[in-house]
Amino acid sequence: MKINKIAIIGAGRLGSRHLEGVLKYKKKLLVQVVEPFQSSVDQAKKIIASMVYNHDLQFYTEIESLDSEIDVVIVASNSKERKEIVKKLLTQKKVRYLILEKVLFQKLDDYKDIEQIITQSETEIWVNHSRRQNNYYQEVKKSIGNRKISMGVWGNNWGLGCNGLHFLDLFTYFTSNTNLVLQTDKLDTVLHSAKREGYNEFSGTIVGRDDKNNFISITSHQNGNPSPACIVIYTEGKNYFFMENSPLAKAFETTKNSKGTIDREYNMDFQSTLTLSLIEDLNRRGTCDLTTFSEAKSTHELFLASLLHFMKEKLLIETDTCPIT
Repeated sequence: MKINKIAIIGAGRLGSRHLEGVLKYKKKLLVQVVEPFQSSVDQAKKIIASMVYNHDLQFYTEIESLDSEIDVVIVASNSKERKEIVKKLLTQKKVRYLILEKVLFQKLDDYKDIEQIITQSETEIWVNHSRRQNNYYQEVKKSIGNRKISMGVWGNNWGLGCNGLHFLDLFTYFTSNTNLVLQTDKLDTVLHSAKREGYNEFSGTIVGRDDKNNFISITSHQNGNPSPACIVIYTEGKNYFFMENSPLAKAFETTKNSKGTIDREYNMDFQSTLTLSLIEDLNRRGTCDLTTFSEAKSTHELFLASLLHFMKEKLLIETDTCPIT
C-alpha cells in the first residue's frame, strides 16, 4: 500500500520543517496540518512560500477535522500536549504509521496509559531520534559490532534535559542494549529556564552503564557560549571522535596499530531532508530507521525517572512531571 495521506500535528519551529520535507516528496499527496495558533501557521507558510509542489495542502485547527484514515502522522507538539494528542488521534482516527517527537511524555504514568492504547491499535510507531538515519553512524555501528564501548558527550549549553535523550538513544543504538542504569549525582543542583517558555533545563553530567559494561557520560556545561556537543567513543582497537557541526560534520578515527588518524566528513542533514527520507522509506519499505516506540519507551522512562529522582533528592522538588520537552 502506497502512501497517499500525511498529517502533521503542530506547525511550529520543528513541525514546519517536517512540512517542508513532506512537500519535497515527488508523488502527489494529501497533506493535512493541524495547528491551533495562527502565528505558527503564518510562519510555516512563510517557510514553504518559495517551494514548488503538487500536493493538496490543508490547514486545520483541530484533530477532529483530519480524514478518518491517514497513512502517516507526524506529531511535532510540545511534550505537555503530546499524551492527549496521541490519545485522541489513536482513538478517533485510523493511522498506519505514527512518528512522535521526543521527549515523548512528561509523566511516567503517561507511558503506561499510551502503551495500552497502542496495543489496541494497528499503528506502527517510531520516535524521531534521527541520528539513526545517518549513514555514517550506521557505518560506525557495523564497525563496533559486539565490542564494548565507552562513550562521552560534552559541550556548552546544548540542553542536557531536552536533548540528552538523543545521545542516550545513540548509545543504545551502538550497543543494541537498553538495559542500563543512570546516575545523576554529578548534575548541577539548579534548574535553568529552557528556550521554550514553561520548560526547564539541567546542566552538569549524567553517567550510565549497561549490563554488558558499556559506559556513557553526557555533559552540558552551563558556563560559556553555546556549542554543539562533541562525541568520543572508545572501543577495543578503534576510537572515534565526532564534531557535529551542521550541515557538514567531522569525524576522526584512530586504530590501535595506526599512528595517524583517518579524517572523515559526513552530513548532519536538516530535519526537512530527514523527513523526506523517512517518507520515502515508509513508502518503499513499510518501515524506517528511527527508534521504535517500545525501545524508546525504555530509555525515556529511565531518563525521566532519573531526573525526577534528582529533583526530589537534590532540589527538594517533589513532582510527577519532568519539565523537559
